[in-house]
Amino acid sequence: MTLGASRIGSLRSSMDSIDFLFASDVEIMPHSDERFKARTEDVLLEMLKEVKCEDEYSNEPAPLFIVFNGDVDARFDDRYSDIFREIERATPCYYVFGNHECTILGCVEEWKRLFNMKRSYYSWRLSCSGRTVTFIVLDLWSFEGVRKTHTGMKSCYEWSGERSFPIEEREWLKRLLDEPDGIKFVFAHAHMWCPPGVRPQDTAEINELIRILKGTYDPDKPHGRANVFFNGGHHNYMSISKVDGVYFINPRVAIRGGYARVKVYPASKRMDYLGRLLERSFTNLSLD
Repeated sequence: MTLGASRIGSLRSSMDSIDFLFASDVEIMPHSDERFKARTEDVLLEMLKEVKCEDEYSNEPAPLFIVFNGDVDARFDDRYSDIFREIERATPCYYVFGNHECTILGCVEEWKRLFNMKRSYYSWRLSCSGRTVTFIVLDLWSFEGVRKTHTGMKSCYEWSGERSFPIEEREWLKRLLDEPDGIKFVFAHAHMWCPPGVRPQDTAEINELIRILKGTYDPDKPHGRANVFFNGGHHNYMSISKVDGVYFINPRVAIRGGYARVKVYPASKRMDYLGRLLERSFTNLSLD
């Protein structure tokens, strides 16, 4: 399936919510400290039960899709190939390009070939209860070469440990957020909100993304904003906060034993973030 261009799908009129699963950092790092033991297999097996509506999920509707928000190392490891094959057969899966994908696959072109993608950032839309919900996936890691940024020219290479947010991708995101009406969700493996002094290269260029998400990048003109931003790459500091109308979700990642089911109610513009396993839950979140 090619996901490089926007697509619109309509749900059955009897459906009042858009349900999907969200997981980030599905890594396979071993660790001697039990507190940091990788729990990727637990998460994947639980997700498989949920997409197949088995056991405690038998009375819930099947999720419409899964978003894997970058650093999905297990997807490229033979030990997990069978379970990913089952998951992908059961429901559509949307993948976000993270910094680990660079080193595992060597380049973004191989990632695009593997998933039959036209480009590494993309969007799709669903219509439910008379409203359109837009899902936007960013790629903040794959650019290679000398690029122009809002701070000038900069040399960058894949797996440099530095994010990349090229101008053409920024302008594409602005156009999508400026479209009238609807609800907009943005996903990126952004490494936001690291503690002071940790990975300073990851905080160097994030302010421009935050301004675009909030629609505050132009002081002379109001712009459209995202309703929810889903972060990835920040392993130890789960949080949900609403800033200038945008929910910023920093999840408990898969290697720390968590994922979530997200239920979006377009008619009432509300959302439930239902934590699974060790993830926390937040319900009745207003998207206004």
